[in-house]
Amino acid sequence: MRAEKKSCLDLIDGIPPRTWVALSADESRVVATGSTCGEAVENAEANGEMHPILMMSRPGPGIISVFGY
Repeated sequence: MRAEKKSCLDLIDGIPPRTWVALSADESRVVATGSTCGEAVENAEANGEMHPILMMSRPGPGIISVFGY
């Protein structure tokens, strides 16, 4: 049986508010975080993810922004 794909909100649950989050290109896992978008990208690349999906964790309900890189 195939596992269900987690939603972006599930993946970022527990990450501090207003933190930049880099997801794997297939959106299956968090590969890095950072206090700025650039820091999250650098950390993702250092972890081997060259094309992360970037988003900022929510300050409350909902997602602020999602970006492809």
